[in-house]
Amino acid sequence: MANSGRQRCLNFDTVLPVLCLTLAIAGGPAAATPVVDLTRAQVLPIAAKARLAGRVIYLEVARTPSAQALGLMFRPALPANRGMLFPGDRPSR
Repeated sequence: MANSGRQRCLNFDTVLPVLCLTLAIAGGPAAATPVVDLTRAQVLPIAAKARLAGRVIYLEVARTPSAQALGLMFRPALPANRGMLFPGDRPSR
């Protein structure tokens, strides 16, 4: 899927499990300003946003298997309004 450069607002039910895990790993909503090792860390552009409890969370989207494998490795924290989304295939019925 091509990215048109615009941010998308994602469905809460789709994003919640991954967002909660990402926020927990990143140190929760009160995480400090990140210290990023740019030589090893992956910093993706903001490609989506989600609304959660009246707040907007800006999401980096790990679209490829290699981006998902690296994920938030080497990033000890994220800002309070940031997360990373790991989209997967839709479950079959």
